[in-house]
Amino acid sequence: MSMTEKEALQAVRDKEGEFGPLYTRMKVDADLAKRKPFTLVDDKGKKIPNCDHVTLPKAAIFCNRANAITAAGNQQIIVEGGDIKDDVTSKIETFYRNCFANADELLTLRNENPAFTFHSHMINERGRIGQRIILEIDEEGKFKVEIIPWDVLFVTYEYDKDGLAWASRITIQSKSSINSTYEKANITAKVGKLRDFWSREANYVYADDKLILSEANDLGEVPVAIAYSSAGLMYQDDDMEVNRGESILWLNRDLFKEANKIVSTVSTLNSGSLFPPLQKEYEEIPNEQPPSPQGGTRTVVPVRKGELYHPMPREDVYQATRMAWSIIDSHIQQGSFSTIEFGTLQFPLSAVALENLAEGRELVLAPGIQALSQMYLKSCNLIKRQFIKLGKTVELKGDSYSPSDIEGDYNLSFKYFTGSRKHMLAGITESNDIGKLVSDDFKRRELIMLENPDEEAKKIDAEQAELMHPELRVYNQTLGFMEEGRWSEAWMTRLKLRKMLMAEYSPQEPEQPRQAQPQGGQIPLFSGASGKVNAREQSGISSNQERQNAEELVVE
Repeated sequence: MSMTEKEALQAVRDKEGEFGPLYTRMKVDADLAKRKPFTLVDDKGKKIPNCDHVTLPKAAIFCNRANAITAAGNQQIIVEGGDIKDDVTSKIETFYRNCFANADELLTLRNENPAFTFHSHMINERGRIGQRIILEIDEEGKFKVEIIPWDVLFVTYEYDKDGLAWASRITIQSKSSINSTYEKANITAKVGKLRDFWSREANYVYADDKLILSEANDLGEVPVAIAYSSAGLMYQDDDMEVNRGESILWLNRDLFKEANKIVSTVSTLNSGSLFPPLQKEYEEIPNEQPPSPQGGTRTVVPVRKGELYHPMPREDVYQATRMAWSIIDSHIQQGSFSTIEFGTLQFPLSAVALENLAEGRELVLAPGIQALSQMYLKSCNLIKRQFIKLGKTVELKGDSYSPSDIEGDYNLSFKYFTGSRKHMLAGITESNDIGKLVSDDFKRRELIMLENPDEEAKKIDAEQAELMHPELRVYNQTLGFMEEGRWSEAWMTRLKLRKMLMAEYSPQEPEQPRQAQPQGGQIPLFSGASGKVNAREQSGISSNQERQNAEELVVE
């Protein structure tokens, strides 16, 4: 069902009110990631005077490390189909990679981060990701892929039985930017609030709630891909929108505040120990403040008998604080990364211990990785349908693509690999320990988790073949020299290869049988000996073999 401009704007406003608790949750997480200063307050929410207010960066450190791990992952696009040949799947995979690379170049020109880096942060800190995708031929006739990552804190959307019904995004832009992009804008303030609304039928743009663009959407679908993290709760109650699609902070969201409270208390106690509160005995409590004891550091203060000041007892407070910190810190580690993850140990860990650490880290990051795969799968499907609808052969990154190259029945999937040498070494150690219980292919895929195990297996086969047949190594060296234009080295290795092949595979003449020595005592001088002595025949070397040896000597 199509909506008019007014109906669309009202639908967006209604959804913004419905998403209010969700936006509040996201802002709380943003404050933790931004290290918003903590304030120690009383039970009425008022700031406690004369106290130290300490803000620990635990949440920020956790987010920063998680973002770095996710953003550093290598994304691999995999195309699979029953009857599709390898060269076809390789071309399709390259097409999608080039599309994302083309879009990242456009983002770089606009001084924005690459899409994958942006989404790696958003899925961890927001719990939801989205992006708008448009394929078009620009005015210069060049194929352009425009992918705009969306911060879901400023996004509203609605689903129906057929999928995404509409989506809208809010941005704050300068007056010059809005007026140069939209002719009907005529913004007079310094900045303007833009709403970019997309439905299956139309695209509306509002500037400060005023319609400045209305175009038909000829794509027949909303060109937006949205995905949720699987972290959170799956209840279908009144609070389901705020409780699902959670960030990585959701388990410890309130504990970070408690940790700041404990550290602020400890810091206040330590600061107070320099000039601690004192107590003085009286038979009756006076109405006036007792006089302050005179003195200071490294001084002796004389007092009269019975007028001694005593420090206020605070040992119970210290013990309770230490116990509270132990409980809070252990629970924070259970809901995030272990402290060992940050390299606090001074001794190496075993392979099993490293695997346990990696498993704990993967459980935290896995929901976000799954969401990235879902969103990029939706993005690839949008790219495929838009490219086929475009109906033109295009040049992209030096390669030519037509709709017939991309269309077809195939499955898309995504894999992500980390470049951590520490966990790769753990996988290698585990592979050595497991021995021959499993195949080498299983070790490469499941234990070491190589990014391209098939290619690595081919390299190993080639190395083993060169060890078994040294002439193959010389042959490959010759080809390498020829490709590099190093003809002198190529000629020398060719001669070496020729000699090796002749020595290994040329037919050998049968060895001449030796003449039997005459039996008896002494050898007679003239008993049947030939009158002519032929040295070549006596040595058992034929003339043909001598010629062949001479030729080989010349070659060398």
